[in-house]
Amino acid sequence: MTFFKNLSVLFTGLILLACENSSQSSRYFDVPDLQGKTAAQVTRILGEPDTTYQERLLGIPHFMQRYVSKNDAEIRYKDGKLESIVIHKPYELPWQPEVISKYGFAYRRPNRYDTAAIFNWKDYEGFDNVSMYRVREKKPDDLAFTFKIYFDFP
Repeated sequence: MTFFKNLSVLFTGLILLACENSSQSSRYFDVPDLQGKTAAQVTRILGEPDTTYQERLLGIPHFMQRYVSKNDAEIRYKDGKLESIVIHKPYELPWQPEVISKYGFAYRRPNRYDTAAIFNWKDYEGFDNVSMYRVREKKPDDLAFTFKIYFDFP
């Protein structure tokens, strides 16, 4: 009887671990797979956004899709073309350049960095810029600081 009880506990633990991992992995997506996609194509890949809206950035109208469940990803389009993606709340990730691999990039050393403020890559094909910036904004109490991740398309 004890063997089956132990086996049951083991399987329950494995199921809980699998659920936790799948929940966490669903927060991330392969940014390079979105290159050249329209808003409709991105929706087919990532699912329905939590919200959509229009906003002017530097006086230029942009269409935005917001995916709160994906670390508060904001996907920006200009003239119907994917322009940039901002990850506003990558809070469970550490402040390390290796986290870029969570978003579908093979890790490589940043071209420019200041470990106190920025990691920046200029050599990912199909991207003008990939950056992680520390930001000054209200943060959850358990964090030392906050940061955002930017993916800029040409």
